[in-house]
Amino acid sequence: MIGAGIVVGHKGAGVINLDQAALAMYPAYGFATMRESGLLFMPWFDPIPGPIDVPVSIDFGGPTTKLVAFLGAMGLSVVLGLALHFLVFGPLRDSPPISKIIASLGVLSYLQALASHHVGGSARQVEGILPTGKIENVLGLGGDLPYARIAIAAAALIVAAVLWAYYRFSSLGLATRAAEENPRGAALLGWSPQRLASFNWLISATIAGFAGVLFLDVTSLTPSGYTLLIVPALGAALLGNLTSPAIAAVGGIAIGMIQSAAAWGIRYEWWPSWLPSEGVRDAIPLLIIVGLQFARGHQLPIRTTVVVRPQPRAPLVRRPSVWAIGLTAV
Repeated sequence: MIGAGIVVGHKGAGVINLDQAALAMYPAYGFATMRESGLLFMPWFDPIPGPIDVPVSIDFGGPTTKLVAFLGAMGLSVVLGLALHFLVFGPLRDSPPISKIIASLGVLSYLQALASHHVGGSARQVEGILPTGKIENVLGLGGDLPYARIAIAAAALIVAAVLWAYYRFSSLGLATRAAEENPRGAALLGWSPQRLASFNWLISATIAGFAGVLFLDVTSLTPSGYTLLIVPALGAALLGNLTSPAIAAVGGIAIGMIQSAAAWGIRYEWWPSWLPSEGVRDAIPLLIIVGLQFARGHQLPIRTTVVVRPQPRAPLVRRPSVWAIGLTAV
């Protein structure tokens, strides 16, 4: 789901969003804090010391139900998506791609540090919204399969199907695909590439927040642990060639299956001695990323943007010496 969100963001704004996993982490913390204390921390901090306080949280008057906490987390995802577009990537729409990538890493560091500032960096176990229990001795192989894993895989496939239908049949989805290929042509047809980008940022952030809440049932919640999910998610997005969120979602499930198979294989004697067992699970997504870049990196889509800027102000200069002296004194 995070990989599909990366593709959606790239289709809308041409940005390879490396902070996508952080967009899953922060709403997950929102769900956790609402369940524990009823507080929902907004994505900012109080920069003013002293008696003047900038509100940084919404108090719901005590621990909330799972439904209210889930809705709060989704609302937080919407705020994050809109803020990213209007405050970060929108102003950088005419900047080089490397500037946008650096900005996404800055957002990742900011959200990770902000989560640690509000709630601390220690790991915590949070009961999510997925069913508990498991299927024992699956297919007679002696292994168990938790219901939560099945639910997450099903949710990823549903997200993939919805995104496929959205980009194939809806007017906004078709306009996004048109702007992805030719933003000038889309603008001539009356579609604003920037409005399309903001809407796709909203979809991308919402998918990430939804995934972050679902992951609570299968992993511990830490600022750094969640953000590291960007590595397999980026591999999934590259499997979809940054154009197909459906292939990215299915590819992410495939990467997870390969990782689980590798973690299972290192326990047996037939595992080759020359292949180190430590870190195999984490190395698989990296190998996939390197292999895909080597094989078809030249085929990745390149986005251009259309920017309409107002004419700069050219006021008549009056009393320049007074202004110079005054500004120098200040």
